[in-house]
Amino acid sequence: MIGRCAVFCGARMHANIAALSSSVPVVALSYSHKTPGIMAACGLADFVVPAAEITAERLEALIDQAVSERDALSTRLAEAVGDMRRQARRNFEILARLASHGQDGGA
Repeated sequence: MIGRCAVFCGARMHANIAALSSSVPVVALSYSHKTPGIMAACGLADFVVPAAEITAERLEALIDQAVSERDALSTRLAEAVGDMRRQARRNFEILARLASHGQDGGA
């Protein structure tokens, strides 16, 4: 369901990640130190609202901005997620190569 949203506003990390990985722009309500990093990695650092700074006006403004920039943000997300997937794939290939060297005596 999250992947079908035009824009997602969430506080829970995994719900936000579900939206981000589906190229759905996110306005993140941050109560954890992890949220700003993940949003920055996806090019959405400006769409994070720390819990202590949440106001209806700020949320409305960011949601309106995300809606008006939806296409560009979705494109940015698709590129960022693609880069992350490629890096994860490379990391698994490195691990597999290291594991296979350990099994054959390092040859």
